[in-house]
Amino acid sequence: SRLPLIVFQQHHHLFHRLEDMFDDLALQTTVSPEYHAYRTVAESDYRPLRILYQVGESEEELPVCRPWSVCSKVDMYESPWIERQCRCPGANKCSSSLSSNDGHTLSDKTRHFKLCEPVKKLSKCRYFRDITWTLTSGPDNVTQQLVHCHCPRGAVAYLIKQQA
Repeated sequence: SRLPLIVFQQHHHLFHRLEDMFDDLALQTTVSPEYHAYRTVAESDYRPLRILYQVGESEEELPVCRPWSVCSKVDMYESPWIERQCRCPGANKCSSSLSSNDGHTLSDKTRHFKLCEPVKKLSKCRYFRDITWTLTSGPDNVTQQLVHCHCPRGAVAYLIKQQA
């Protein structure tokens, strides 16, 4: 399993409605501030959806997102889980949907990257010319992933350079 050990610890939860996940399988929604979970229509039991915070234990403790930074990473491999990176400025909320069709999501293999801004405003990357995103880390150990453009359909981003 690719889940970090912390994923198996108890966290705050909420139910989510999903429109299309794993071959357009419809999922059901219930809202509760106490529990995050998802379930398939075909199943009677809820599966826990883990939400991890890069900093602290809640949304309020996260740093405010810079423009075009990833606010959440959703890992769709096996059991989905969310890693919250930062909180959107003002009244904006970072999407918690597991769907990639919410207008704020970039998909890459088994991960969804959620942005505060609509992805339709991003330019399309040119093959082997543009940097898709950069990862920055500050003295407070907070990492931000800044998105510069989105990959063309069928293309995959890859690491080209690491700076110290």
